[in-house]
Amino acid sequence: MYKTLLLICTILFTTFLIGCLVSSNPDDPQSVKLFVTESDFQSGLLEWIGLSNDSISTGNISIHSDSRVLAYEGFVYVLERYGADNVLKFDPSKSDASGVVYQTHLGDNWNPQDIEFISDTKAYITLLSQPKIAIFNPTTGTVTGFIDISAYTFNPDSNSSPYANQMVGAEGNVFVLLQRRDGWVPGAPSMILTVDPSTDQIALADTLVCTYKNGYDLSYVDGALYVTNPGSSFSNQDGAIEKIDLATKTATTIITEQVLGGSPNQIIHASGTRFYVQNYEGWKQVSVIEIDAATGAIVKKLPSINDAFGGIYFDDTEQRLYVGERDSVNIGIRIFENNTLIAGPIRSNHSLPPTSMVMVRQ
Repeated sequence: MYKTLLLICTILFTTFLIGCLVSSNPDDPQSVKLFVTESDFQSGLLEWIGLSNDSISTGNISIHSDSRVLAYEGFVYVLERYGADNVLKFDPSKSDASGVVYQTHLGDNWNPQDIEFISDTKAYITLLSQPKIAIFNPTTGTVTGFIDISAYTFNPDSNSSPYANQMVGAEGNVFVLLQRRDGWVPGAPSMILTVDPSTDQIALADTLVCTYKNGYDLSYVDGALYVTNPGSSFSNQDGAIEKIDLATKTATTIITEQVLGGSPNQIIHASGTRFYVQNYEGWKQVSVIEIDAATGAIVKKLPSINDAFGGIYFDDTEQRLYVGERDSVNIGIRIFENNTLIAGPIRSNHSLPPTSMVMVRQ
């Protein structure tokens, strides 16, 4: 009984602490919720912590075990990936399953990876297991068309798709990262398609090719794309972070895996030439590092992190980094400011190991 009461008190205090951290202005009535997808590889949760100047709440709903969360215009979108193949839209003003606006099944074995929102009624969804990009209406939850990308499949005799992964919108276009794998292993160097959302056409002359393989993530800053290419999952010697200048269409290696000491996965822009990188060093050994893309140097390896495979998220408003810790003993969300741990791991008594997160302000 004593241990149970102690756990409850710890959770309440931690939730209060994160409320103070996120709502740094006590006069600001804005509601803030951190949404986290969580999984133990058998079951999944969408969990949220609601914070404001006068209330603190938590809640969750069941989702597919392989899921990712994003947000657009005040709504939360969950991509339920391989085995479910759904898009779930959630109203964050609700506190339970009544907040589910829709749960659209896209198609069997489509394996959705990313959403790039173009307007309230139009978005693109990449499908890892299909040779097409879905055109999706976020308001109605319906697929309205497709963009054929089958021509970019590596070794089509063995692969049915070019493995479209992450996207980013910039300069009036949408840039789509293709892994171009050969099954589970790297195939051709990663490729980036340039799509004009006004016509849904691929600009063939603006196709970009990386030096390294198995593209994981990309970020746009000041006329350039920064791409993580981890190469083989079994090697920390064959990947790199690359910079692609959109004006010249040239790729430059920023930092290799030999310097990183791991395989770069997520990349998030912090400020200037500084980025945070989720760095896969081995099974259950995932660090977070800050790099300077101008010099190709590691600025700092963040402390107190064991397994950041739960994802990273940078809040531009508060200039804080959120790290999903999947370590079996210390699961939860850690919060960093200026590379210093200021809170966490934050979790409830329902929490599973995190897989992704996003913050919504209303």
